[in-house]
Amino acid sequence: MSQPFDINIAAGESFFFEVTLKDSTASNALPVNLTDFTASGQLREDWDKPLLAEFAVTFPLPRTSGKVRVVLTDEQTRALPVSRARYDIFITDPYGNSRKLLEGIATISRSITR
Repeated sequence: MSQPFDINIAAGESFFFEVTLKDSTASNALPVNLTDFTASGQLREDWDKPLLAEFAVTFPLPRTSGKVRVVLTDEQTRALPVSRARYDIFITDPYGNSRKLLEGIATISRSITR
């Protein structure tokens, strides 16, 4: 089951956030080893609308830290319309099992300074 996580994106700025995945079955909630995992994410005005942007989703080293980094470049955010959009992030384990990690609303705003 994915976790809701709303984000704010300023058009024309680089955008990123990181989350740390922890093993909820372990008594001390150790970070998940993300070796050989892959991930993807997309931003759309709504589920049935055209793609606005594709997130670069990476795993900072060491992959045993459980960290997932989600990025849009300044060029990507500059091209976004001012609006509210929806996004989600999927991760896939080494065995091909995919699950939705995060989903939420993205509020996109314009910057005044150019």
